[in-house]
Amino acid sequence: WVVENQIGRKNLVIDDCDSKQFVYVFGCKDSALQIQEKVNNITVDKYTKMAAVFMDVVAACEIVNYNGVKV
Repeated sequence: WVVENQIGRKNLVIDDCDSKQFVYVFGCKDSALQIQEKVNNITVDKYTKMAAVFMDVVAACEIVNYNGVKV
């Protein structure tokens, strides 16, 4: 899953995923993403005021190049 360049989107949802899939979030601003299923890895890169809500992750949740985050 790739989520890119979302601005002001507070209702982003990924609900059809599984534990073998990765989620990569890039360049989002003032947005919120909810991941409703277990995934292998989550990477959030180059963002401002981003919220990521998830229940479970197999390997890691990486947060890089950020300016304000809520996990």
